[in-house]
Amino acid sequence: MGRIRVAIVDDEPPARRGIRTRLARWPQVDVVVEAGDASAGVREINRQHPDVVFLDVEMPGADGFALLEQLPSESRPLIVFVTAHEDRALQAFDAEAFDYVLKPIDDARFDRTIKRILAQVAERITSRVDRLIIRDRGRAVALEPNAIDWVKSDGDYVRIYAGRSNYLHDTTLTALAEQLPSDRFVRIHRSTIVNVERIHALEPVTNGDYVVLLTTGARLKLSRTHREHLGRQLGSRL
Repeated sequence: MGRIRVAIVDDEPPARRGIRTRLARWPQVDVVVEAGDASAGVREINRQHPDVVFLDVEMPGADGFALLEQLPSESRPLIVFVTAHEDRALQAFDAEAFDYVLKPIDDARFDRTIKRILAQVAERITSRVDRLIIRDRGRAVALEPNAIDWVKSDGDYVRIYAGRSNYLHDTTLTALAEQLPSDRFVRIHRSTIVNVERIHALEPVTNGDYVVLLTTGARLKLSRTHREHLGRQLGSRL
């Protein structure tokens, strides 16, 4: 299993330290974001793309639910609310939170949450397949992942570009991303995933933005929120 990247968003420094200390017992886990308010949390989550966010509910300004609404649904990490407010649990699960842990944190309860997270991530990894069965307008097409050049959202579907062909597949971008090898496919925009082996060049445009040029000739917009993540994949600072 790969590393689990974690964000902690809580306005109380002792609470953040407590979560970090408990996470340190798990060698598979790396804390990549620590923020004290929702605004900083959204900014850093969009920059670092963690797998899991441990999130407080009540914070000055925007609360944890407001933060959640600002994250793109198609690329949202697992959300674990950690809060003293027991009465917000139903709202948390309505928002599709992965778990809800009460303060003061019980160590055994927290460890059960981590085990569930590890199992969920392992399931995502094993769900990746050697061949995808693409259901395109009434026909089924078997496609090897590395044959895919890039993918974009297309209404309620995704459109998959592979060589001279393209396929309209009945799934979401997030669901498809979980089946693709994470070392070869990267999101460059909330609606676009590319095969990094097809990237020919990055062309700077105005205001520090870039266009991603593929070997196929496609020109795709790189959003600022995904620029650093692409740079890590390419081993270069953008």
